[in-house]
Amino acid sequence: MFLSSDHYPLHTRKPARLSALVLMAWAGMFVFYIVAPSLADRWLWHLSGTAFSWTGALLLPVAWGPSSNISILGLVLGSLVFWFFGDDLEFRLGRRRFILFLVTSSVAGFLVSWAWSRAFSGHVASVAPNLAWAAALAACRLHRNKLLVWKNYGLGKVEVLFYFLLGGLAMQVLLTWVSDEPMDQSLGFVATVLVAAFFLEPRWPARLRAWWILRRNRYGKRKGRWGYN
Repeated sequence: MFLSSDHYPLHTRKPARLSALVLMAWAGMFVFYIVAPSLADRWLWHLSGTAFSWTGALLLPVAWGPSSNISILGLVLGSLVFWFFGDDLEFRLGRRRFILFLVTSSVAGFLVSWAWSRAFSGHVASVAPNLAWAAALAACRLHRNKLLVWKNYGLGKVEVLFYFLLGGLAMQVLLTWVSDEPMDQSLGFVATVLVAAFFLEPRWPARLRAWWILRRNRYGKRKGRWGYN
C-alpha cells in the first residue's frame, strides 16, 4: 500500500486483521439466520424489545428486523467496503485509531437512532449498518483524488463514489421524510457520516463556516477572476 500513489488497485487477496474478523462475524451470523431463523429470532431479535438490536451489536448489517426482513443488499455493500478498503484503512489510521473511528462513528449513529425510536417510535436501533457507512466514508475521503484500478483497467475516480455516497444518503433521507417510514435509521446514518467526517478532518466545520461567509458576501470566481462580485 503506497501512500503517495495516484491509483488505488482493488486487490484480489483475502482481507486480514480487523476486516477479516468483521467479515467472518457477518458471514457466521448470516448463515445462522438462514439455517435456523426461528432460533435467531428467539435468541437475538426477540430479546431486543424496543431498546436496541442484539443482531446489530453483534455486527450484522443484513438483519434490520426478524429473519423475515433480511436485506441482502446491505450485507453485500457493507462486505465489499471492508473487503477492498478495510485493510488499507487500518494500515493508514493504525489499528487503535481505526477501531476508535469505527466505534465512535457507529455509536453516534446508534444513539441518534435509539433516541428517535424512543421519542417518536421507529425501528429497533442497530450498530452494524453504521459501521459500513463509516468505513465507506473513510475510504472515499482518504482516496478521494485517486483512480480505482482493477488489474489493468481503470474504473474511475474515487471522487465519484464520494459524491455518490453523499447523494445516496441525501436521497434516502428525502425518501424517508416524504414516506411513512420512521426517520430514525436515516438520521442515524447522517450522524455517523458527520462524526466520521469530523474524526477524519476536525477543521471542516470551521472551513464550512468560512465558505458560507464568503458565499454570503458573494465572493467567488467571475470571468476568470476571484473577488467580491
